[in-house]
Amino acid sequence: MRIVLAVVATVLAPFWVWAQDGSGACLISRDEFATLSGRSAYTDPESMPWGSGAVCGYDGGQIILFSGETAMANLEHLLDSFGAGGNRVPVPDLGAEAYAFFVEAENKYQDHGTFVAFSAGPHAVGVTVYADDGQPAETALPKAVTVAKAVHAALP
Repeated sequence: MRIVLAVVATVLAPFWVWAQDGSGACLISRDEFATLSGRSAYTDPESMPWGSGAVCGYDGGQIILFSGETAMANLEHLLDSFGAGGNRVPVPDLGAEAYAFFVEAENKYQDHGTFVAFSAGPHAVGVTVYADDGQPAETALPKAVTVAKAVHAALP
């Protein structure tokens, strides 16, 4: 999934100055992500600009952040570009428009897990938490929602 999403990022043009270095997406610490996701953290989160937004990669997942009037449209465009986002499951704890979907690995070298999308004010956020090896992608849903709630609380 990381490879697929990275390809889309090259298509979108930079939009928000504060997100151009990618730091805007690292809304929670490495330790907080590890605790909430149940995933081990070996390295600090890596941030980078991603099209008109930013992405922050953690061991075990990532946060994608878009801001502005077209934030949710930009997130949806990103997902559509990858053919992702089908079979959505509502996540009412994060708002009426919030949803999750599950990403299965196409081979043993790819991560698999749950992607949660929500909007909050001028922001649209995508949170991915990877499932444990040998477990279905759906098993990461509770942890992905927990991480998403922490990200929501940390939004500026």
